[in-house]
Amino acid sequence: MFIASKGIILNFSNMQELYTGTNGTAIAARQADGKLIILQKYESCREAEEAIAIIAKEIELGKKELIYVPDTQEVKARIANNGDRQWHLSGGRKQKGHGGS
Repeated sequence: MFIASKGIILNFSNMQELYTGTNGTAIAARQADGKLIILQKYESCREAEEAIAIIAKEIELGKKELIYVPDTQEVKARIANNGDRQWHLSGGRKQKGHGGS
């Protein structure tokens, strides 16, 4: 299983941990060799924690070989919907691939 974010693709088997960074507003991955990689920065601790929850859910489902780190807009929309899976972006537009007109 792999995780992808802004030009980075990491193999889960080479990662020791995935967590919010020291300031709490970023998602970081620590590799087996000790290297720390910042995958995504967010505007708040709440957004970073919600992004970790999204990734954890994808890992739990185990249906995908490639998991994408959620972007800020996706995380904000999920927080606005109280953690429910949603089909609209925070601006009201539907996300790609979710039908409708």
